[in-house]
Amino acid sequence: RYQRRVHGVAVAARSLDRAQEFAGKFGVPAAYESYADLFADANVEIVYIGTIHPQHKDLAIHAMQAGKHVLIEKPICTSLADAEDLIAAARSNNVFLMEAMWSRFFPCVKAALAHIQAGTIGEVICVQSDFGQRADWNIERLFQAELGGGAVFDVGIYPIAWAVAVFGSDAPIRIAADGVVKEGVDVSATITLTYASSAARSEPATATLTTHLRAATRCETHIIGTKGRIEVSAPSHCPEKLTIFIDGEAPRTESFPLPPDPQCAEIFNFSNGQGMAYEAEAVQQAIGRRETECPEYSWKHTLRVMAIIEESLRQIKSAQPVPE
Repeated sequence: RYQRRVHGVAVAARSLDRAQEFAGKFGVPAAYESYADLFADANVEIVYIGTIHPQHKDLAIHAMQAGKHVLIEKPICTSLADAEDLIAAARSNNVFLMEAMWSRFFPCVKAALAHIQAGTIGEVICVQSDFGQRADWNIERLFQAELGGGAVFDVGIYPIAWAVAVFGSDAPIRIAADGVVKEGVDVSATITLTYASSAARSEPATATLTTHLRAATRCETHIIGTKGRIEVSAPSHCPEKLTIFIDGEAPRTESFPLPPDPQCAEIFNFSNGQGMAYEAEAVQQAIGRRETECPEYSWKHTLRVMAIIEESLRQIKSAQPVPE
């Protein structure tokens, strides 16, 4: 609908009935109950993998071995080692691979990063980003460890991605994470990243990132510099508005309306879902240039996000409760 040069030609699901239902609803010509059959379809050029997280790696490798480009729902997989294996597979098969971090392609996010690059708020020394939602405990994929559940994988990845977008793919010099774990799954997390001084800033910087699956939070991102700050309005993982506060000046707001569609509530599962068109366009352009990764959200970005996730979860799940 929004990206008219990209057409859905096939869909596969765990049951043929579900695949056919989806195909009928969205006008997709072919439906399969086998992912292998979809990968063998000559009409398919790129595959979007939106299964539960632990299935991402095997399906993506099979798709790439079949010569298909791959876009994988975030997180790309459930470990740093698996992410490295996927990138190696993309290289060896000479196909495009990207984690579907759709946030990175919103005009509002690009504008915020452009202001940072231009020095609008001076040297960035702090990022505060938050994403929390009150999810139903009965949603198995969110609250079962074997299905890749947990706050950090599902929504905490967005604040982490904001930190990586602002500070780049360089490793933080320190990661400190804590949270609430219930039945082996992280229900909430607070992650603090510390970055060394660099050519872009004369002093160390921090990112404070919070996420929750049992509480609806503000879902904003604040980027603070030596001259002012940028506030990215909620929902900051798919934003339409930012406000710039410069010391001694009146605040100014910049708006980036999404493509209008009166049927959004029926088409998309999440708010501002039509913004996925920005990601689709970027992927299409990268493939058209015969690139195997997208410069706006490269493999280095994916690996840095996954490294932060992995260390954060290690700390959260290994922490012992304070004795009463």
